[in-house]
Amino acid sequence: MPSSIIVAFPTAGTETVRANEAGAIVDASLHELIICTVTVEGGRPSFVFTRDDVTLHDAEAFPGHPKKKYQWILSHDAGTLTVADAAYTLSIGFVGAFKYTYVMEHCDEFGARLALLKDIDYESAEPTDTQSEPILIGTA
Repeated sequence: MPSSIIVAFPTAGTETVRANEAGAIVDASLHELIICTVTVEGGRPSFVFTRDDVTLHDAEAFPGHPKKKYQWILSHDAGTLTVADAAYTLSIGFVGAFKYTYVMEHCDEFGARLALLKDIDYESAEPTDTQSEPILIGTA
């Protein structure tokens, strides 16, 4: 397991960072994709995942919400990875949940991991805390 770095955020929160890449290039011609997983402890999760400030996923819209695990795939074929570079951001709130784990994996077309882009725990007992995690993703 990679070593971790613990970072404080807004009011009473902490991040435990095991992987935190600033960007990635996905090869659309090889049908590479990105798999995002958010696991949650406590209450009712509140998060949105955006591409250039346009919401792609909202916790409230997932079937079975609230639940412990949320997962989605970004791919060029599905139109969720664009031809140009784009900023993707996970924004979370702590009103209903106190711990989130965010994992973002760059994978081949079969889902085998090529690279671990994000692996971060976020914890806060302060309901007004929020945190955002950006990454720049381009396609080749």
